Parts: sequence; C-alpha cells; structure tokens
Amino acid sequence: KAPYGLEANTSDANNTFFERSLASNTFGAVGAERGLGLSLAYNTDKLNAAVGVFGGAEGITRNATTRDEPYGVNARITFDPILDTGRVVHVGASAYHVSHFGNKALTLSDRPNVRVDGGTLFSVPLTNVQSGDYLGAEGALVFGPFSVQGEYGTLKLDRLGALASLEFAGFNIFGSVFLTGETRSFKGGNVDKLKPFSDFDPANGKWGAVELAARYDEIDLTDPA
Repeated sequence: KAPYGLEANTSDANNTFFERSLASNTFGAVGAERGLGLSLAYNTDKLNAAVGVFGGAEGITRNATTRDEPYGVNARITFDPILDTGRVVHVGASAYHVSHFGNKALTLSDRPNVRVDGGTLFSVPLTNVQSGDYLGAEGALVFGPFSVQGEYGTLKLDRLGALASLEFAGFNIFGSVFLTGETRSFKGGNVDKLKPFSDFDPANGKWGAVELAARYDEIDLTDPA
C-alpha cells in the first residue's frame, strides 16, 4: 500500500466514515492505492516516515493495446508531538510523482460518499497526460471524546507538447464526539482501533461505543486551462 494520506493509509475498519473522502479516492487512484513495489520506512512512537517506488495502482486496466502501466515514487511523513490517551496532536504530509500512463489517458472519477448504487458522482476523462504530481497535508486533534480531522491535497497533471498543465484540489474536514466517552487513538501515524468501554448489549443497558460525526467534503476538478 503506497504511502499516501491519513484516510488512505488507515485501515477501513478504523476510519470514522464508511467511505473515504472524494479527493482521497480520486487523487489516490492516479498515483497511490495498492501496487507492486518496494518501500522503506522509519518508525518511532511519534515520528513515522515512508518512501517507495511502485507500479500502477490496482485500479489500472491493461489490455492488448495499452499494456504499459504507470510507475512512480510515493512518500509520507507524520509527526505526533502529543500522543497520549485522550490527547493527540497529529500532523503529516504526503507526495507522489507518477508517469508513463498507458495510452496517455486517465479518468478522474468517484462515487458519492453514500453509495446506494453503482453510479458515479463525477467522471472527468483526460488525454495526453504525461505525468502527475501530488502534494497533500493532514492533521488531527483529539481531546477526550472530541476530535477534529482534515486533509487537503493538490494534483498537477503535465500534458504532452504545448498543452497547458492542469491543477486540481480537494479537502475534507470532520468533527466527532463519543456520547459514551471513548476516545480516538493513533498508532504508527494512522488511526488505531477503537476499544469500547462496554459491549453492545441493549438488553442489559449496554450500547457499546456511540459516536456522532459530521464531515464536509469538497473537490474542485475545474481548471481554466
């Protein structure tokens, strides 16, 4: 799994929402996700860094006419200056460079955050794409049962010849509170699993962990070029 973003590198079971944000999915499909590669990592309790070289993401389609796949370099670094039970300050940054797109084409697309069918929220086909560069920032604060988390990222796509480069951006921010008093935790630069204070057993007045969360999610795929 390529180093890339907080939501993307956190396990599905530990993310607050069922679906990752629009920008995390869309930009990740260009130069992150899972792929064959080699990576190196440096990890301490509070500082975590990783860099790697990877082939095309698992979403890349190859056929008889477009046999090649992209390849690129991914990196991510995170620092948690405060990392205690019930108190966390997390900051981080990610970047990648990807090139050699098969047939020089790609499509930026994603489904809605609430996925009740197979439809896409948007689909932007692009041609003559030579390479892509991503830069993103992430942050999170945890204070007892309250937490705030967000990410911002930009993607620049260079095109062949005299065609102008394209730049896109997206971000999300969310807040949450555990009504039952639990707290979110971080480990290794990612969100760690939650440990409820009690089991889910309504017959005996036990409701497990109850969390309320709201997210604002935005992606901008327009460019005057």
